[in-house]
Amino acid sequence: MDDLLNLAHDLAERLLPAFDKTETGIPLPRVNLKTGVPEDGRTTTCTAGGGSLLLEFSLLSRLVGDPIYEIYARRAVRGLFSRRNADTGLVGNVVDVHTGEWTGKMAGLGAGVDSFYEILLKSFIMFGEMEDADMFNSSYTSIKQYMRRGRGSCNSGSGLHPLYVNVEMATGNTATNWIDSLQAAFPGVQLLAGDVEEAICHHALYYSMWRKYGCLPERYNWKLDAPDVK
Repeated sequence: MDDLLNLAHDLAERLLPAFDKTETGIPLPRVNLKTGVPEDGRTTTCTAGGGSLLLEFSLLSRLVGDPIYEIYARRAVRGLFSRRNADTGLVGNVVDVHTGEWTGKMAGLGAGVDSFYEILLKSFIMFGEMEDADMFNSSYTSIKQYMRRGRGSCNSGSGLHPLYVNVEMATGNTATNWIDSLQAAFPGVQLLAGDVEEAICHHALYYSMWRKYGCLPERYNWKLDAPDVK
């Protein structure tokens, strides 16, 4: 066990330079595990990449008795959450780590954003920090208000089967006609949040794709009812 913890501690130390060199606290997208931050000029990262280390870094801090890892990870999460759109409460999918400007303004539950929401809830479950619950609950309210389409109830009423789509972060208007395979993990997040019926309904959508194709398409066009990227 000590060997695994030592390896995790060593890896975290090698990742810290990505956090050190930004004003926002959001880490740079690349770090060389031998030499540190590369001089490649890359300053943008996806929301999931920049804001999904809270659970692991916080646990590491507790196991090794050094708060620095949780401090850095929490600063990154706060940096992203504080930049959510004032009107919708949604975050985009790509941000400049130096300026804090959103260079990708699509909000969704799949690639680029997915684990940002997941880790907020799982961190709250693990550590009981109300800040994490507040950020998740606020985000989930915005998700259901702006991303959800279809009939109001999962298993009753008329209309299309409920669906969570990609939207423009500033307006909530539909941004794409596709959803991607990474979004299939979100029903598990909804289940952990206690939104059981919605989780079942959301899972059914992806399970139907799996049954139809034998696997999940990378991107599925819900308007054409066919894969965009097979």
